[in-house]
Amino acid sequence: MDNSGRPIVAVITAVASQSAQKELMLGIIEQAKAFGYDTAVFSNIYNMSQENENLICEQRIFDLILSDQIAAVILDSEAFVSHSLIKYISKLIMKKNTPVILVGEQLPDFSNPAFFCINTNDCYDLELLTNHLIEVHKFSKIDILTGPKKNQISENRLEGYRKSLIRHGLFPEDNNYFYGDFWLTSGENLANRYISGELELPEAIVCANDRMAFGMLRTFKHSNIKVPDDVAVVAYELSERRIFFSPLLTVYRRNRRSLGKKAVMLINSLLNNTQLPDINSPPGELICGESCHCHADAGVTYDQLENELDMKDYERYVVFSTMEQKLTAAKNPDEFAAIMGEFQWMIRNVQSVYLCLYIDWYDINPASSLISCRNIIPLPDSCSFEAHKYDFAAIFHREEHPAVYYFTPVFFGTRLFGHLVLRYNKPDSYDEAFRTWTKSVSTCLEFLRMKNDIKYLLSCQDLSNSRDTLTGMLNRNGIRHAYKNVVVNDSKALCFIILRVCINVTSSFTSEVDQKVKALISASKAVQEFCGCNDICGYMGDHTFVCIVQSNAGIELLCSTLISIMIQHKEYMDLFGINSVFCTGELCSDLDFESLFDTCLNRAKSYKHHLEINYSMPHYNEMLTLRNSIYTCPELTFGDGLMKLYTGNLNSMRVMYKKCFGISFHQDCINARISKAKYYLAVTSMSLTDTAEKCGFLDHKYFQRQFTASVGITAKHYRDLMKT
Repeated sequence: MDNSGRPIVAVITAVASQSAQKELMLGIIEQAKAFGYDTAVFSNIYNMSQENENLICEQRIFDLILSDQIAAVILDSEAFVSHSLIKYISKLIMKKNTPVILVGEQLPDFSNPAFFCINTNDCYDLELLTNHLIEVHKFSKIDILTGPKKNQISENRLEGYRKSLIRHGLFPEDNNYFYGDFWLTSGENLANRYISGELELPEAIVCANDRMAFGMLRTFKHSNIKVPDDVAVVAYELSERRIFFSPLLTVYRRNRRSLGKKAVMLINSLLNNTQLPDINSPPGELICGESCHCHADAGVTYDQLENELDMKDYERYVVFSTMEQKLTAAKNPDEFAAIMGEFQWMIRNVQSVYLCLYIDWYDINPASSLISCRNIIPLPDSCSFEAHKYDFAAIFHREEHPAVYYFTPVFFGTRLFGHLVLRYNKPDSYDEAFRTWTKSVSTCLEFLRMKNDIKYLLSCQDLSNSRDTLTGMLNRNGIRHAYKNVVVNDSKALCFIILRVCINVTSSFTSEVDQKVKALISASKAVQEFCGCNDICGYMGDHTFVCIVQSNAGIELLCSTLISIMIQHKEYMDLFGINSVFCTGELCSDLDFESLFDTCLNRAKSYKHHLEINYSMPHYNEMLTLRNSIYTCPELTFGDGLMKLYTGNLNSMRVMYKKCFGISFHQDCINARISKAKYYLAVTSMSLTDTAEKCGFLDHKYFQRQFTASVGITAKHYRDLMKT
């Protein structure tokens, strides 16, 4: 129960916009308001009659019933068709320690002695429907089409038909009843058997639900079998599709609204420890049409027509609106919610709409239990606020009086972004147009996520056959093609080099999107600077560049040169630092592109694993900051410059530094200067003397000796190798 003492009754149903569910909802909501209860309805958007992996994500909307603020649960047990979803919901409600009321047939998966089950009497209702054919229309040859064999609902409805015939002395035979699947095709198939002459056409046919009857009516009409002149057709249950078939079907409507009221009355007694109310099955009513020689009930028909016309209007509003175009232009969730608010009028009769997104909704696998909520309707309380996903009171307590709140999932494929919460002050529910509306919202929210996700920008490379749109370099397809067609210089070795950038192990969302874009563009410039005009380079996506270089410098020297060039690109280094770059390579020989790439990529993955270990070391981040400084400005490590970089105890620093990087601080300072020298030698025509001075060496001869000792070749030889 919530903190205010106003109980919350949870309702679990499938596709709350459908007519049968709506009837039940109206009864529940009306009675809940009378008792001062809030109603929280949890429903999926798609009727999952078939198992569909792309829709599994939406069933997580039902996880919300685990909230401790829920005082009781009503389950519309017959609303669900998917076996996997039935099992999923069953596991959830078994965890509840609150009253659970099943409305409809008690399916095996929902069997629990602690649950209360209330239902209409299908057997009695079918008996009354069959009585109408016998007593009013004097039919004696009557067949029945029920649901699947051994299904309790099917057998109950069949039994009502049998009781009526027996009571009237018309003993049914096995060839008078048939099993179907509660869908249109069952009615179509049975109708075709009559039409073909395989079965003798009776005077009347009872269908155990209206959808099978619709299939039968349509098939008879196409074959010039006149209903009701040649055969009368009646059905159990009433849905909104009735007005689309001719002749207008005579149906027996289940009293689901009364069931809803009884369910809440039962909950009220259980919560207040009072005497349980009468929970006998409420009788339904016959709604006459023209399919059995009766005159249609004009009032019911008019109400259905008016409702359908209203629905069609709203469906057109959604289809012809510019909401999708405007939503795709949104730059952030606040703008997105504001645009949604411009089009909230397309949700009929709603009082408020909350967009509730997990605070990490943009991640591949959102793990947070916190949601950010926004009332999209421009009101004084439309500012966003955060709450736990189970804290319904954060929304409900904004209203002084009890209301009904519909929770529907906002998702795209396997990504659950959050949910929408619709508030109605009067007994009401959303309609089919809202399903289209929320589908558009989900799709546009995924577009917003992709716009703000660097991985989306990287995937845009596929918009060009050979060029990456972010960097302008060859993309994956382009560089593969280039490798396949490269003309090899016999005097040089063909080398395959990969550069992995933006490696970071501290967070999967380390920086803003624009920073990642800047870093990648900076890295692409370094790669192109390394390859020049003669070699091949490209961007593979996923922060990985490939260079196909013809050189006799050797893989190790080529990789160290590319790293040296990267280090001098300050924009990248300021954002990610030296530890975020890894370079490796292979001699091409006769190896195919994929083999070379996979070999190098595996080394990059090993490097990241190595980083993960290093990050756990004491003082690693502190030492890493120092290392970034000496590689970007190695000249500062001469004389008193070091004191500006590190103000702590220098002896302790040197010990920590070697533990972190496996190299002494002094030697790494030398390496940093040599790295900068490689950059000048490889990409400029600067003299050796000037290069030495730029790198902090006062004596150019000492610089050359130091370079040869570190690299293994003279500075002049190195320049010759890199320039040819």
